Amino acid sequence: MYVFDTDNGKLLDKVAVGGPVSAAPLDVVGQVYVATSKGVMYDLFYEDLLNGTGANVNWKFQGDGAIMGSPVLTGNGDTFFVATVRGTVYAIRPGSDIGNEPGTALWTFRPGGPVRSGLAFHDNTLYVGSDDGYLYAIDTTGPALSWKHKTGGAIRSQILVTGGLVYFGSLDNHVYALRA
Repeated sequence: MYVFDTDNGKLLDKVAVGGPVSAAPLDVVGQVYVATSKGVMYDLFYEDLLNGTGANVNWKFQGDGAIMGSPVLTGNGDTFFVATVRGTVYAIRPGSDIGNEPGTALWTFRPGGPVRSGLAFHDNTLYVGSDDGYLYAIDTTGPALSWKHKTGGAIRSQILVTGGLVYFGSLDNHVYALRA
């Protein structure tokens, strides 16, 4: 992963994350969360990246396959969500750099196929698109399936929840807007 100064394009740092970065990193309160096609999500210190001093890994989590979408965080910051191309959705409890504690899976959910879409979280519901053509709405307090919606193709787009609607695209060349 490369870190550039946006003012002048100068390379500030590069971080070996053990595989290609497969989606946009997530920046939250001094931390950068990045997922790879090797199935690893890393928590890196933001200041280390800016200073070019070499990034320290705060903690990491290993999934069962490539993570193609950006990590998603709950509103209170106590749980992360990622999904893999092996069709596993993970709820992750953050680890800690104290004692080198990795992130741990709180629960898993298996949609009907590989997940290559982005994820979205809103009101205790995680929205996940799958290659089986369904959008899954997962109640994260369970976890339990709240509902699913069939499209005409695999869902590989980013998912957006706003104004009470869930927006996403499908490989059937349609954009969908469903009630959240």
